[in-house]
Amino acid sequence: MLEKLLVEGMSCKHCKQSIENALQELPGVNKVVAYHEDGFVDVDFNEKEIEVKRIIDEIEDLGFDVRNN
Repeated sequence: MLEKLLVEGMSCKHCKQSIENALQELPGVNKVVAYHEDGFVDVDFNEKEIEVKRIIDEIEDLGFDVRNN
């Protein structure tokens, strides 16, 4: 499943890397691409292994605000 999440506060390449690295560590996440210029993250994941809420919680734990699109 592909989910596009709007992420507020992601302003630089370091923010992008932090989010991508953290989400890639989660079981069930296949691919993550963060776009800091546009403020969103595309996450491809297996919904049988992980819920969107868990992915959002992980990003918010890094200090960002997240909204589902």
